[in-house]
Amino acid sequence: MFGDVFCLRVLHQRMVFVFDPAMLSLFFKAPESQVSFKPAVKRFTQRVYGLPSSEFFERHEPLLATLRQLLVPAELEVLGRALLRYAAPQLQAWQQQGKVELWASCQRLVFQSAGRVLFGEAFFDRHGLQAVQREFLTFEENFEV
Repeated sequence: MFGDVFCLRVLHQRMVFVFDPAMLSLFFKAPESQVSFKPAVKRFTQRVYGLPSSEFFERHEPLLATLRQLLVPAELEVLGRALLRYAAPQLQAWQQQGKVELWASCQRLVFQSAGRVLFGEAFFDRHGLQAVQREFLTFEENFEV
């Protein structure tokens, strides 16, 4: 009825739907000169981060490149082992408790394990694991899509 790529207005926002495999590949792999998210997130970044888009992307792009380097397949086994090292004690604690509040426990498990692997212990030693987690979860709950 609509085709492989179409746009609809949903909740006062234009949403683009892509179903064609060739278009999906182009969308995710094309250089920024062909496909760019910057115009779509410009207003959002200004409202959420309080930065003009040029300043936001100037800071965001190096961070994104660093994270992408960490997630290359050659590193996944190392990252997986590190993730398990942080997650295992939390999972064992669940077993000892016998009953946990699943949503909050999963949030803690994912945030604390992945956060330590991606940002390192020194980051959380300086800022406080609980404080960073609280701020992150507050931000995430209020994240505007």
